[in-house]
Amino acid sequence: AGITAIEFDPRGTLYRPRGMYQLLRLTSFLVRNRFDVVQTHDLYSTLLAVPAAWLARVPVILSCRRDLSHWSWYTPRRRRFLRLIQNRSNYVIANSQAVCDFLVEKDGFNPKLIRVIRNGVDFDRYANVRADRQRLFPNFGARDPLIAVVANMNFESKGHADLIRAAAKICREIKEARFLLIGDGPERSRLEAMAADLGLSDTIIFLGRRNDVADVLACCDLFILPSWAEGLPNSVLEAMAAGLPVVATRVGEIGRASCRERV
Repeated sequence: AGITAIEFDPRGTLYRPRGMYQLLRLTSFLVRNRFDVVQTHDLYSTLLAVPAAWLARVPVILSCRRDLSHWSWYTPRRRRFLRLIQNRSNYVIANSQAVCDFLVEKDGFNPKLIRVIRNGVDFDRYANVRADRQRLFPNFGARDPLIAVVANMNFESKGHADLIRAAAKICREIKEARFLLIGDGPERSRLEAMAADLGLSDTIIFLGRRNDVADVLACCDLFILPSWAEGLPNSVLEAMAAGLPVVATRVGEIGRASCRERV
């Protein structure tokens, strides 16, 4: 697209000399180029770029929150520190009403600071795809029930282990069922070993990272997201756009009217 990308990589914690160096380097970059707006997208970009933008006196600073502070980084002390940083933003963008409510009720944010902009999905990309099982899954039967799960394997909280245990029970009744796990991460090897121990190596199919998720979903009969914690997961919206029935845990925005209205 002809857009220049510049990295400011602390290579670890921001509190070490390299982290401070990258923060000052980013501050200098913003001052030299006279940016009008800085927007951060996730936790680590917020920790680095909001202080840099504030030091550079950028006129408009937007930061984001896209989760419910459910993983190990979010200790009480760090959450207070993060609120202090994000209070330097003109607005904090939450990707769901559930995240907005959490920030106000649990972390003490001023509700006037928060704006909700929900995740967007290109519906045409998913709704207008024709299923081609023969090409993608030639070893499966034409009528084998295919169940999709799209989630990274970075955290235990995505609930993959719960799904595998449930699959063991389901496959005793429906032997032809196949569970397609799309995504990758450090948890993958543990989950693969768990599936093997339960005799599910031919039933739980680890597809890894895919660039053809829409094509895979078009071949499936059901979508599952067993996560313990979510804001507004794109994967559920994408499955709905593909016309799949969804079974998901009632966490975050999942199950709220605002999510259902996107069908």
